[in-house]
Amino acid sequence: MECAERHWRTAETCCAQSVYPTTSSACWLSALSGQDVATHGVPGVVFSNPAENVGLVNVFQYRGPGLTEVPENVFSDAARLGYKPISVLGDMETYDSAWRDALLSHAQPVSGHSFFTEDGVYRHRPPR
Repeated sequence: MECAERHWRTAETCCAQSVYPTTSSACWLSALSGQDVATHGVPGVVFSNPAENVGLVNVFQYRGPGLTEVPENVFSDAARLGYKPISVLGDMETYDSAWRDALLSHAQPVSGHSFFTEDGVYRHRPPR
């Protein structure tokens, strides 16, 4: 944090807090949005949506309601400061879901840059 404060004197800095449960889907959404799990509604990859009473849903496939809209995040902060917020979808391109929409809200998505093929094999790209 000292490095950030030294180089970005006008930036607000604070210590990050962890979230529970500590799954990537929950942590990524909390890190980008600043919302805790209870607010954004994604505790993990598989969760139940009591509003729909349909049993367990996979967050990477879920397109329904229940995920909180993200009014502000790092992408909206970047836009407010004059930067163009871009998000390279990479392997998330195939996750056409409400979670991905919430995670990357306020960013312009860029497709066509996946790292793995459909069969799950890593596709090495030589440096340019």
